[in-house]
Amino acid sequence: MTHLSKVRMIPHTSDEFIALSCNELTRDEGVGLWAMVPTGRATYGLDGSALIAFLRQYIIALLDRGAVPVLPSGGRGWQVQLRYGRTKEQIADSVISEWLAKGGGDPPWEDVWFKLPGKFIEA
Repeated sequence: MTHLSKVRMIPHTSDEFIALSCNELTRDEGVGLWAMVPTGRATYGLDGSALIAFLRQYIIALLDRGAVPVLPSGGRGWQVQLRYGRTKEQIADSVISEWLAKGGGDPPWEDVWFKLPGKFIEA
């Protein structure tokens, strides 16, 4: 579902933004849930089921590009998180369910990230 940006400096629809942000995966950076949630809320004015749909679409797009869910494990290392499931849909739904169980607020930096294998040091 496409949403228009509420921020004049971001001229992209939500679909375009998700596609562009997936490019961050190739730059050793990855994309963290801590950035995804505020983007949906502040940039696109989403909440409730619309925010959840945005996050699900965003996570599946990252997984489609080959990203895996990881958590920082101290220092410069990251740990792949297999607990979220095997399929893209299971992973997206599990990440979102965990976020909602924590209150659905803005996640901390240390929450789940999505990175390409080989683009991070595994702890």
